[in-house]
Amino acid sequence: MKEKSKRRLCPAGGILAYSELLHRLQQGEIFSPDSWRVQQLRGAAYEVRLASDLMFVRGRGGESIKFGPGEHHSDPIILNEGEVALVSSAEKCRFPSDLAAFISTKWHLSRRGLLVLTGGFVNPRFGLKNVDGQWVPKEDERLHFLLVNLGSEPQSLTPEETRLASVQFSLMVGDPGSEVAQSTQSIITDDYSPDAPVTALAVFRELRRQRRRLDRLTSSFDKLEHGFQPLLTFGIYLLAITFLGVVLSNGLQLASQKRVRQMATLFGGHWQFTAIVIAAIIGITVIGKRVLDLMVALVSTSGNTSRKRNRRQTR
Repeated sequence: MKEKSKRRLCPAGGILAYSELLHRLQQGEIFSPDSWRVQQLRGAAYEVRLASDLMFVRGRGGESIKFGPGEHHSDPIILNEGEVALVSSAEKCRFPSDLAAFISTKWHLSRRGLLVLTGGFVNPRFGLKNVDGQWVPKEDERLHFLLVNLGSEPQSLTPEETRLASVQFSLMVGDPGSEVAQSTQSIITDDYSPDAPVTALAVFRELRRQRRRLDRLTSSFDKLEHGFQPLLTFGIYLLAITFLGVVLSNGLQLASQKRVRQMATLFGGHWQFTAIVIAAIIGITVIGKRVLDLMVALVSTSGNTSRKRNRRQTR
C-alpha cells in the first residue's frame, strides 16, 4: 500500500488523540491492518503488545533460544531473577511521513521489577521503504524491547496479551526529508545469535550470580553461628558448674575445720549452724544461676543482633 498523499485537515503539530488514531489505523497507516487491535487504543496513545514470535528467551534448561519471524511461541515467558529476554511488538509498523512516535514503558511492568529497555523516539516513515520514488510498507517492521527482571520473584509475560509500552504519535511540522528511518529488524532477525541479549546485558547475570553466592555465604555463616551457640552455652554452664563445685568443696573443707566447729558451739546445737551453711550454699547457687542465665541471654542477644545486621547488609 502506497503512502497517502491526501489527509484530513489537522492542526500543525500536536499529539494524535483516539479518534484520529483510529481513523489512521483504519486507513492502513501506522500499523499493518492485520496486526493492531482497537482494544489497545487509549485517549492519546496506542499500547503495543508482546508478539509470539521474533523473540530471544531462556529455555527450561537454562539455554538461550531464538524464535525467528513466523516461529511462534505461545507459552508464557518466565523471567527469573536477573534473566534477560529480547522481544518484539505484535504490531508491524508503517509510520507515515507526517508522524513521529514517542515510546514510554508501562507502569504495570515497572512495579513488578521488570526493566524495559527500548528507544524513546521513532522517526517518520519507520517501516516504509522507497521503491522507485514511492514510499511503500515493508513486510515486517517492529519495535523491539529488552526485558530484565530486577526483582526476586519470577515474572510471567503472555504473548499476544502483555502490553509492553505506550506509543504516542505526534504530527510533524515541515518536510522530514527523504532519509529512510533506521531499522534493526534485519540485524535482530539474521545476525543476532540466541545468547546475544544475555551477552549484551551480562552485568545482570553477574549480579544474579553474586547474589546467589552471597546467599550461600550467609547461609553457611548462619549454620556456623547456630552450631557455635550451643557450644558456647555449654561452655558457660560447664564453667558455672565448676565454679559451684569449687565453692561447695571449699565450704565443706571450711565446715570440717576446728575453728568452724568451735563457732558452731556458739549456737544452741549443730543443726542451727548446719541450716545456716545450707542456706548460704543455696543462696550462692541461686545467685550463680541468675548470673549464668544473664550471661547466656547476653550471648544469645549478641548473636541475634549480628544475624540481623548481616541480613540488612545483604539486602
